[in-house]
Amino acid sequence: MQVKELSDITGVNIETIRSYRKAGYLRPVQKSNGYYDYDMESLITLIWIRKLRGYTMSLNEIYNYFFSQDPEELITILNQRKEYIESEIIERQLAVRYIDLETRHIRETAKGNLGAQMFQSIDDKIDVYSLENRSERFKKLQFSLTPTVFIPKEVLNGPISRYRIPVKIGIGTYQYILDERGIQRPKDAVVVPNGLNITQLLILRNFTEISVEELAPMMTYAKANGLTFQSDTTGYLMRIEIIDQKPVFHFRIRACVQQNNIRDPLIKNRKRK
Repeated sequence: MQVKELSDITGVNIETIRSYRKAGYLRPVQKSNGYYDYDMESLITLIWIRKLRGYTMSLNEIYNYFFSQDPEELITILNQRKEYIESEIIERQLAVRYIDLETRHIRETAKGNLGAQMFQSIDDKIDVYSLENRSERFKKLQFSLTPTVFIPKEVLNGPISRYRIPVKIGIGTYQYILDERGIQRPKDAVVVPNGLNITQLLILRNFTEISVEELAPMMTYAKANGLTFQSDTTGYLMRIEIIDQKPVFHFRIRACVQQNNIRDPLIKNRKRK
């Protein structure tokens, strides 16, 4: 059969089949007209390769798998793939959880609902604002990191005015995620403790400075209810919107007003290290 027919039967891209042939995995007979004739051996081999690729094996691992005569080596290759897939399952489950968080943030701060709100957080939030070695500290966390906005609690508990304060941007994650990864909390981390928080939407068009008046929703809410901010802010970048060809950053910022031990149902039974 010709390569197109083999591709139609197996669902493997023609160029991929040709790369397997060039690598020596497939051994079709080349006819006088230059075309290759793929037989049943090629079909069976290609289906086998496709299965191994489905195990996320690299071509190098497949090569070793083909030519190894040691059963223990074969088992080692399979176990390595199993461990990799299991770790990927954990990462995908975490991605699903963050999608749920994104959905919740967007729903709770939908248009027409931009004022301050009270809500229960899911765990301690751990933010880092120093630039040194930032990538090394959190490089294992990938999409479980979010940009954060730092505003000191002294500002939040102070008067509402037109005074402008510098914007301080960092990155953050949750304590339970650090625990799951066995990552030690950075010594210079800003911790927003688990508990009741006042939150609002903060829209930034630059990262230089903001007016304290932009924090009026959460500051007014706290004062009206006799509450004092016990922590600095953290933030959650909900989206980046392009307006007039320029990015506009939508942060949901929050600060704790009452600490508690209420944990998110999905993480409350996990042992804190």
